[in-house]
Amino acid sequence: MKSDEDFNLKVTVRNGRLLRAIRERYSSVADMCRKMSRSQQTVNKLITMKSVPYNSKGWTDLALDVAGMVGRDPEDLWPNHMRELRLNKSTSEVNLDLDDVKKLVQEGSSEKTISQLSAISQFSQKLTPRERDVLARRFAHDQSLDECAASLRVSRERVRQIEAKAFRKMRKVASNLGYMDVKNPKWDPYDWETGRARHWRLELSLKPLGQDLLED
Repeated sequence: MKSDEDFNLKVTVRNGRLLRAIRERYSSVADMCRKMSRSQQTVNKLITMKSVPYNSKGWTDLALDVAGMVGRDPEDLWPNHMRELRLNKSTSEVNLDLDDVKKLVQEGSSEKTISQLSAISQFSQKLTPRERDVLARRFAHDQSLDECAASLRVSRERVRQIEAKAFRKMRKVASNLGYMDVKNPKWDPYDWETGRARHWRLELSLKPLGQDLLED
């Protein structure tokens, strides 16, 4: 087993605005559900963004009921970039090595770091083992195209093709999840001479959710 599989981090994506509002007034989500006579399973779908609070007719009855229970306007709980975001899966897992775990501990297990790791895990769900391996070598271990090709015993061009296909898949997932707009991506020049990942820069058309992910 590889060292980057020593630890497993499982992250649940939830509406933080809504969850904080519930915790300010109630001892738990279950407590609020009992008092509003609503199924906890139904409310949890709203919290984990598996169901949307807004449709073509406006705010749903559930969203309005929940907002009333926590004493907030629906607009405060679901800003524009979150209203129509529906997740097929609200949990994500990512494998970490010892250095990754140390970084989380040293940074105080920052929510931003965990959110970024979770997002990367979500974006890479559609990748093949070979595509994951190539991206890990190129960006985690800073291998050049030539170094990566030599270690995998394939051509430099083949590595470039695998990398490009992997990023196309990840951009599509990121777009579907509401992190970015890939209709008109803008690319800065790539340094093909060195082939080093640190010279590769991508100017993304980020949506608010993606901007939140990158902010310090």
